Amino acid sequence: LIYLAIFSLAITTSGCDGVMREVDWNPVILKIAVQDTNGTDLLNPTNDGFVGSLVTAEWNGNTYTYDHSVGNTTSRVYAPFWYGLFLQEIDGIYYLSLGEFAGDKEYDHDLIIRWQDGKKDVIHYKNRVNEAMIKATRTYSLNGKKCNNPIIIVR
Repeated sequence: LIYLAIFSLAITTSGCDGVMREVDWNPVILKIAVQDTNGTDLLNPTNDGFVGSLVTAEWNGNTYTYDHSVGNTTSRVYAPFWYGLFLQEIDGIYYLSLGEFAGDKEYDHDLIIRWQDGKKDVIHYKNRVNEAMIKATRTYSLNGKKCNNPIIIVR
């Protein structure tokens, strides 16, 4: 019985170097900033031309309505929490945000943002995970053009 327990322990800890590793993957929040051609933050509720009201987002078959509360999140290494679609202010810039997405899951979906003026923007988010290399490759595009997160929309 003791040999069986030792053998079982050896199997669970064996790897290339015999060490078990637990990996925490950072959750991801898609952050979208919106500005005019002069650089005015159009998601700041105090600015003229505020475009944050009556916004919806479609993601993976679900429609999310904008939550008007301005929230700050602190993405750290922990289990992701789904906030939905919300407005957050970080270092003086307002972002329309969707998430959090689990950093260890694979995604390949479009986020469709519908603005109150009837226009829409399409953001593609792709997350590929290579657990053996402990690496996640994330790509983003706005209306078919590669971009980074946070995503900047000029209107």
